[in-house]
Amino acid sequence: MMTLYSFLITTILARSGPHYTEHGPNGTRQLNYALAVEQVTTQKKNNLILNVDGCIGVLLVDLLKELKFTDREIDEMVKAGLFNAFFVLGRSIGLIGHYFDQIRLEQDLYRHPLDDILYDVPKGREKLG
Repeated sequence: MMTLYSFLITTILARSGPHYTEHGPNGTRQLNYALAVEQVTTQKKNNLILNVDGCIGVLLVDLLKELKFTDREIDEMVKAGLFNAFFVLGRSIGLIGHYFDQIRLEQDLYRHPLDDILYDVPKGREKLG
């Protein structure tokens, strides 16, 4: 049985092409809206851009809508943390890339100075949820 994650990746790979985001069967309604919002926000302040996380999020919604998921189903996926998994995956791949670049370039691994790190530990047990 194919998991949702493998189904999404397979679908992305099957449909990815140089112009998919422009010419997909249902277009990219959410991405287009986010880009329109970006046009308004950058007029107010030039650093209020659609960042990579926002772009991944709206493209995932476009993809899920393309796959005929309902708004309710998409909301459930958001609440379950599916989109966070994609963000963590991207950050992990980036971290691995930096690690291998430093090895390839024969550089020591970066260590942040300990005197510049602040640990703010709560006194009691943290409530989750």
